[in-house]
Amino acid sequence: MNETLRIIHERRSVRRFLPTVVSQELIDEILSAGNAAPSGYNLQPWEFIVVTDPELRKELCKVSMEQPQVEHAPVTVVVLSDTQCWSSGYEKVLQLGKEQGGWDDARVTRYRSLVRLSFDNGPLGVRGIGKWVAAPILRMFRPLPRLMTSQRDVRRYLDSHTMLAVQNIMIAARSLGLDTCPMEGFDETRVRALLSIPKRYSVPVIIPLGYRDEKFPLGPELRLPVTGKISRERFR
Repeated sequence: MNETLRIIHERRSVRRFLPTVVSQELIDEILSAGNAAPSGYNLQPWEFIVVTDPELRKELCKVSMEQPQVEHAPVTVVVLSDTQCWSSGYEKVLQLGKEQGGWDDARVTRYRSLVRLSFDNGPLGVRGIGKWVAAPILRMFRPLPRLMTSQRDVRRYLDSHTMLAVQNIMIAARSLGLDTCPMEGFDETRVRALLSIPKRYSVPVIIPLGYRDEKFPLGPELRLPVTGKISRERFR
């Protein structure tokens, strides 16, 4: 089997970790792989908080439904999604496109316009309501991209793209001999307060990370056959 495919199939959600310290160099390499993930409009909504302090991990465990891997793993990566990245940080992306990607002014203007059309819902969500009313009518005459008509839509979209970075992180960790356990079982409000996370960020997942305690054997990869999930040409 191809090495990359082997690593993907080898990955498991591990809940028993050794206390062995993970070097900062390895952590940075893993997060760099996460940062290489694709995202819609190249928004790159993700940010990462690396929690290694034992006392802070213990507090994080308490607000994560007392799941012990949060405390016992030497590192927990708290993954953030910036729900305002489309307005506050996108000009940096566009400038990078011009400087390094060879984007011309027409492409930059088009991207800026599309992002604003998709994400900007205006004060009190008034523009979002207008998009919600107008979209079905406009779609009768021409194709439309996905339009976010509420802050909930914006969060859902950006969280889904942040999870692409999460998958990169897990595969990169396994390729370097480490394991992970992606978790949604935590009180986001308390995590936000504990780590001083601004309201503009959502917290879609946290990832305990470290070296697996091999005294606890892994189970098999339990997956339904992919043949039952594939349609050809049109949905079955």
